[in-house]
Amino acid sequence: MGDVRVVDRGQREIVVFLGGTVDDSMRAALDQAVEDVDALEHLNMLDRAIVDMHAVESMDSAGVDFLHALAERGRRHGFDLQMSALSGAAHRALERAGWSFAEHSPASPADL
Repeated sequence: MGDVRVVDRGQREIVVFLGGTVDDSMRAALDQAVEDVDALEHLNMLDRAIVDMHAVESMDSAGVDFLHALAERGRRHGFDLQMSALSGAAHRALERAGWSFAEHSPASPADL
């Protein structure tokens, strides 16, 4: 089971914490998180949204779609999306979806 929490950190910054199994069962919660960020952006003139993924155990297209939606919302409303503390599972899922990083993701334990 996955978890998504939107936290207004003040200083025009919002942090979205993703954890656990981020999959289709979370689509409604992920859509709501985008709406929550949007509502806070209108109140706080947001500069940046940070998605902390250190606790992601696995992620499928629902998580990738969430990040794309949040990035698109940022482009339209003038805030940056940043990803922080990506777990290996999150990093691999994003690479499979076509996102590129300065370093490749760590090997999966199943690959060892």
